[in-house]
Amino acid sequence: MAIAALCAEKQGASQSMHTRPLESEAWRSGGELSRGARVAGVANLGLFEGCFQDEAVADQLRADGELAQEFGIVAIPTFVHRRGALVGVLTAAELAALAHAR
Repeated sequence: MAIAALCAEKQGASQSMHTRPLESEAWRSGGELSRGARVAGVANLGLFEGCFQDEAVADQLRADGELAQEFGIVAIPTFVHRRGALVGVLTAAELAALAHAR
């Protein structure tokens, strides 16, 4: 799914594409990813689908994965802060406490 977000980002639809897997598991099947991209606002599906074969995008994905490993990020979402990292969904109160932690 990360590569789909990178390819959608090239057309200004990255944020919308990030939420698609949270809405349904259907994206895992065949053409559902392209249908999801269309719903997310990706205008040129041919460009989107071709992007999956782009070596520059593959390189960016590898670099992002290496950076995540350096920070010890093993899951999404992970919130990195001064004292370490918290993995998983946080409540609004937990996020506020994290933002104000010293």
